[in-house]
Amino acid sequence: MLDRTLAAITIAGTLAISMMPQAASAAGSFDRCFDPQGRPVVVFASQKVKPSQVAIAGRARDGRPIIAYNKSAMNQFHLITRVYIYYHECAHHVLGHSSGNRPVSRESDADCWAIRYMARRGLLNWRGLRWIQKDLSRFGSGDRVHPPGSQRAAYAERCFRHAQQRMAARGHSGHGGNVEHSAPVGLPNFSS
Repeated sequence: MLDRTLAAITIAGTLAISMMPQAASAAGSFDRCFDPQGRPVVVFASQKVKPSQVAIAGRARDGRPIIAYNKSAMNQFHLITRVYIYYHECAHHVLGHSSGNRPVSRESDADCWAIRYMARRGLLNWRGLRWIQKDLSRFGSGDRVHPPGSQRAAYAERCFRHAQQRMAARGHSGHGGNVEHSAPVGLPNFSS
């Protein structure tokens, strides 16, 4: 247990140096996102993303998969929640969701995929989950696409418990990525 706690602290320290994945130049235990066709997802800050949206998954004009985020909105969240938001948006690409309007069920699918993926990679423990839940609860009553924050927080816990049960049943250590949709990359500085 102590080894896992130390690993979580090391990962958190690595992640605290920076925010969103983009370049493979630095070492780190973060994953770059790929869509089902193997195309890398481009990640960038954009003032066109409304603060209430925080981040969005979509396609560039040339068809490349993208994740755009509002830098000031992103900085309002705990570090582990920022990582979760990235993986939530990545999930929309991995799961093949359209970039337009999405039913609430697809948002819930992306929420759960992100939590389970982070758990499998060893990026999420109970303490981190509690921060994510706290931040999700700030989303209040939700919107036409997203369920209320309290529902998302409760669902995140169910997904985390399920991931832990599956890893325990398989004797999984909580490390290793989804090689079809991710590759380790470093994290550029996002806090300035």
